[in-house]
Amino acid sequence: MGSKNISISDEAYSKLKKFKGNNESFTDVINRLIGRAALLDIRGTFSDNDADSIIKNINESKDLSGTRSDTISDTSKNTIGSAVYLFQYANTLDFLGKEAEAIPLYLKAIKLGLSGKMKTQAEIQLGSSLSVTGEHEKAIAILNRVQKETVDPAALAFLCIALFRSGEIKKALKTALIFIISGNQGLLPEYQRALLHYIDEMS
Repeated sequence: MGSKNISISDEAYSKLKKFKGNNESFTDVINRLIGRAALLDIRGTFSDNDADSIIKNINESKDLSGTRSDTISDTSKNTIGSAVYLFQYANTLDFLGKEAEAIPLYLKAIKLGLSGKMKTQAEIQLGSSLSVTGEHEKAIAILNRVQKETVDPAALAFLCIALFRSGEIKKALKTALIFIISGNQGLLPEYQRALLHYIDEMS
């Protein structure tokens, strides 16, 4: 397997080192972090210069040296392989705190035919990125649809965050509580009527 040298700041090096396991190389760390389905937990760790360096390295490893996200979007073939790559590229941009650049790539990847779990992940992350960039109505619409279609708690969590960011704090709380109550876990069935009454009072 070939290798590339990349230059990052001392600050970025120190931050990346915190994610390094005892028996891991830095290559292992980067592959592990970038390979995750959602990389929001370390969003914003790197500066723009560090981010650009890492993105350039990723492009070169894919034989796409010198290309930018808009070029990739325009030239991608209508195949599942292209859709998966675009999703992974958008995922990386998201991880580096470049949500505005990730959004069109998520949209393109979905349009090209992502399916199953990966499509759900792309839509959730698209909704999250839209929320971060202030496009609240679009974010809420996407996340609300995905949550209804999949009943996935992750979609619900991001929906509640999007509602909170948009200023709909009561609706965010109500949405979360209704989902919890619908699970009928533990003693919830015993208190369902009372809880639903209290939720109605929030309106």
